[in-house]
Amino acid sequence: MISADALTLAEAAAIVARATIVLSLTWLGARIAMRRSASTRHAVWAAGFIAALALPFAACAVPGWSLAVLPAEAAERTAPAADRIVAPPPASHSTVGINVRASQVASRPSSPTVDATGSRWLADLTTTGWVLLAWGVIGLALLLRYVVSLVAVFALTRRAEAVTDARWRDALDVTTAALGLVRDPRLVMTDRVTVPFTCGFLHPTLVVPSSALAWTDDRIRVVLLHELAHVARRDCLVQAVVQAVCAVYWFHPLAWVGARHLRAERERACDDLVLAAGTRSAAYAEHLLDIARAATGTPRMAVAALAMARPSELEGRLLAILDRGRDRARAERGLLWKVAVLSAIVVLPLASVKLVARAVVPDQVVADRQEPVVAPADSARTSTASAAPSAAPTRGVSGGVAHGIAHGVAGGVSGGVGSGVSGGVSGGVATAIGGDSEQDASPAPRARHEEGEPARQIPPAVLQGLTEALKDSDAEVRKQAMQALARIHAPGMYDVISLALKDAEAEVRQQAAFALSQMRDQRAVPALISALKDTDGDVRQQAAFALSQLRSAEAVPALSAALKDSDDDVREQALFALSQIRDASAVPAITAALTDKADNVREQAAFALSQLGDSKAVPALVAALKDKESSVRQQAAFALSQIGDESALEGLTAALKDVDAEVRQQAVFALSQIADGNRSNHAHPQAAPVIAPAPMPNPAPAPRPAPAPPPAPHK
Repeated sequence: MISADALTLAEAAAIVARATIVLSLTWLGARIAMRRSASTRHAVWAAGFIAALALPFAACAVPGWSLAVLPAEAAERTAPAADRIVAPPPASHSTVGINVRASQVASRPSSPTVDATGSRWLADLTTTGWVLLAWGVIGLALLLRYVVSLVAVFALTRRAEAVTDARWRDALDVTTAALGLVRDPRLVMTDRVTVPFTCGFLHPTLVVPSSALAWTDDRIRVVLLHELAHVARRDCLVQAVVQAVCAVYWFHPLAWVGARHLRAERERACDDLVLAAGTRSAAYAEHLLDIARAATGTPRMAVAALAMARPSELEGRLLAILDRGRDRARAERGLLWKVAVLSAIVVLPLASVKLVARAVVPDQVVADRQEPVVAPADSARTSTASAAPSAAPTRGVSGGVAHGIAHGVAGGVSGGVGSGVSGGVSGGVATAIGGDSEQDASPAPRARHEEGEPARQIPPAVLQGLTEALKDSDAEVRKQAMQALARIHAPGMYDVISLALKDAEAEVRQQAAFALSQMRDQRAVPALISALKDTDGDVRQQAAFALSQLRSAEAVPALSAALKDSDDDVREQALFALSQIRDASAVPAITAALTDKADNVREQAAFALSQLGDSKAVPALVAALKDKESSVRQQAAFALSQIGDESALEGLTAALKDVDAEVRQQAVFALSQIADGNRSNHAHPQAAPVIAPAPMPNPAPAPRPAPAPPPAPHK
């Protein structure tokens, strides 16, 4: 079989390599121009796509120079076809068993209409041939998709009705003159679309929905400015180039990444033109939101039509519109020429490179050049000696406690007992449970284990020593014992720890509540509910924190009542617990907390409502958008984004004018979520995911002197 696919493979590899270099340089240039205007970045991306499309044609036109980079085996596959013809086996001289009739039939000339080699072309395809065939078929399918979209748009515009409304015609004339267009584009309307769009790179057409006749003069002006900006910038022609590049390089990630970036910069450049014409950013954002909410999917026309607003791209555009410090200048003609010249400087040398196979060196020559290899006489051996086990600790819990008590009796003062017993408990737990040598000075017990690992067996002497220490008359001793119990998470000590919630010393009760939060035992819920009424604020705060870890709906009424506690931190911690339990019956109490006198409590209340996601809280959250504290307004906007109720649109739109940039950002995110209409599961696969701004951290009171409960990460 004659095979010439090696040359085709070399050409394909050269095309892909050139495109990779061009698109990579384009991405780098766009990154460098991040502080420039969107129009400039769009020009960089457009030049890159034009260069990528021109590379194969330039390679055929410019003289080339060879670069030997392909494997040497490829040279063998490029041998002349005559050398590859396999001769048939020699005929035998024996005539035994010859079928004369068959030989006569075989000797007849074959029919000229039958080509055995051509009928087996699929079977003769090599792996490279199949790859190239798949490349072409998928590329043609993508081009066909774009052609179908063009046909659908063309059919729609042919059936659409010309706009004769005086307001639209006058605004069209004014806008065309302002943008320097030579002639007015065709303006039509139809009830088959819900969003204005521009199409046609030879004869531009602007299509608006039939409902546009009822639009205000301001909306008509911004729509015409945005859509005619596409016409003035030749965006439809650039879109055709992008679709062609994506069809040719459909397997290349940079092609699709670049197409997404170019689309985003194209819309932002048109937005910048609208704002540069004197439109207020907040008013323009309101128009975009209203248009995006009315948008419905038109998948057949989405590729060829440049729609004004798409819900999946709304958030980034709104943030750019509301950013007062952004450069909105149009790309100057001189800059465009520089980009074009730079593209030519990159494309022409790349197009002249021809990838060829490396020369094949005969096996005998290679063998002659090889030097003899001398094996080493002996190899080093690795020592297998093992270290001796460390000596076992000589002093455990019992020894530590005994030493502490002996020291206390000898000293005759309570300080000696406190230091001796606490040191004995801490040191004994560390050595007896951890099994470390005395050189390990860390007092932390080692009973805690990683998830998935079996828990270490806690010696009964440890638990017995800690239990006895909890009965000591010295509060410091009891506190240290409770601290050790909180660290080792001993399930069998629940009864002992729960009884400590009634200890006379507040710090012991505080440690007991924290210990119960670490055990995660549902039996502790009633005792912790009772602790919410403790006389000490820190104990109540720790009890609320423990209930947030247990997440039992049984605690909702008590936590709701705790929202009237006199301590701000207790109310804040109770709100966090309710946000973790997520019981709808707590919504009225949490909503009332939005008017609390403490800023941190109101902020935590808004965050709690974001976790519950109940639409009953929308009116109170909309009112919270006017709170005096910016962090509260930010959390309220975030909560409304999680609830997704359209009744919040008016309040969120007003929040776009907030003096705080983070509040405006949260409002933009919430509006984009609501405008999307919970259609995130049906979003275009190329759409970038929306990332929610981080809400406030969970409150975490710190018991003293025990280690503080771990603060919750930013959500």
